[in-house]
Amino acid sequence: LGLGEVEFVNRQTLEYFGRTREELLDWALIGAIHPDDLPRVIETRKKALVAGKSYDSVHRCRRADGVYRWFQVRAQPVRDAGGEITAWYLLLTDIDDRMKAEEALQASERNLSLTLNSISTHIGVCGPDGTILSVNQSALDYHGITFEDVQKEDFASRWFHADDIGRLTEELREALPRPQRFECEYRALGKDGKYRWFLVRYNPLIDDKGAIKRWYVF
Repeated sequence: LGLGEVEFVNRQTLEYFGRTREELLDWALIGAIHPDDLPRVIETRKKALVAGKSYDSVHRCRRADGVYRWFQVRAQPVRDAGGEITAWYLLLTDIDDRMKAEEALQASERNLSLTLNSISTHIGVCGPDGTILSVNQSALDYHGITFEDVQKEDFASRWFHADDIGRLTEELREALPRPQRFECEYRALGKDGKYRWFLVRYNPLIDDKGAIKRWYVF
């Protein structure tokens, strides 16, 4: 396969794979790497050998008991005085716990998004300065708009009552820097062309240093 012959592996690597160095010579053929990841790993390795450049790959490696765990594999070429590559050093770092934590977080965020979009109350998430980061489907449906419309600079002037914008701007300017809950009232334009009054509550998410990370708006 022209993927580079394994010359040396440390004890931890042999114990993880449950293989001898001789067996690991054929690492691409013995199931050491998850079959779904293997073609990508081979292609990455081949390109690196041709280009003579280091590479960084994330894939699953099969443990001696048959369990696959995620690893980050960094490969660095070693050159002699003439610039010729004499060997490749590979560092395998087990990142399975981190990957699973990230997957769990993504699943949690998806579930939260589904929950928020099923609630009839209008909900938004803003940055510390009040920049809108997300809104739920109920809010979008009320205005009859998309999230891209919300991100436009003229959103407030188009969808909030003109008589309320000046007062609302001043209230937000004073309240947003303070990590405290606050409320405001204004009229918002619905897709039916009518304005309705809303009571809007801002709740801060504060980090361990007391700084505002997000505003949750209901």
